[in-house]
Amino acid sequence: MAEAVEPALVGQAGGVRMRRTMAVALVAALVLVSCGSDDEPAADDGSTTTAAARSTTPGSAPSGDDAISAALATDHTYVVARAAVDEIPVFADPEDTSEVQMTLPRFDPDYTGTDGEQVEQVFLAEDYEDQWLHVLLPVRPNGTTGWIRLGDVEMSKHRYDITVDVGDHELTLREAGEVVQRSPIAVGTQDTPTPGGRFYLNALIQPPDPDTVYGTYAYALSGYSDTLTQFAGGDGVIGIHGTNDPSVLGSDVSHGCIRMRNEDIESLVEMLPLGTPVEIVA
Repeated sequence: MAEAVEPALVGQAGGVRMRRTMAVALVAALVLVSCGSDDEPAADDGSTTTAAARSTTPGSAPSGDDAISAALATDHTYVVARAAVDEIPVFADPEDTSEVQMTLPRFDPDYTGTDGEQVEQVFLAEDYEDQWLHVLLPVRPNGTTGWIRLGDVEMSKHRYDITVDVGDHELTLREAGEVVQRSPIAVGTQDTPTPGGRFYLNALIQPPDPDTVYGTYAYALSGYSDTLTQFAGGDGVIGIHGTNDPSVLGSDVSHGCIRMRNEDIESLVEMLPLGTPVEIVA
């Protein structure tokens, strides 16, 4: 598939359920910024967490230029690109390949599978042009985009999206534009605010102890804290996760992450593929 000029655009159905049984990845430390109150400690650097692999469930769908363009042009349909070659060169302009904007590894260095397998990076596609995808990148600064070659990735599509309203302390999940779930949340403090912008679900992590500030599951987003450049061994990645203290929902208590009830994030885990767009309205 990685060598194909026009790889198949596969559908996503029941994606997370299959990902959780296909492979489980390990991460040496919970790399999200600490999402507790100021007097609540982050996870120890030596702790171990598990994360679902960054893959999607294969399905049957048309392939080629027309299918990609049609998917991106369809309301509430999102295209996710999964790295399929060892290095992904990213370009600022697909018409000028003389200078590489950056090069990203196929496998996220923070994640290793339980059997030693590595875990591919994913990107959210924003546009398509003649064998090139314009994608949102999981790098600083937030909102960075670039062009990657179609032949360097495999693709899937889905119809989920999330809106996080920081002021109203509410997370809304939609499928094909219809509201599926609304959940109360806690967000960042004034000094460590939850950043606004467009992001996507980049990794699914299962903390070893559900009775912590991170709850039963945590999604790492493609974005970073605007005020913290490093935290607990990580580089300030923000996330959406459960909590062992739902009494703080509706307030500003975290270092930038979004907290929700464990049962609510467990509901998301049953539905959502990686690459789900997340719009944070700050």
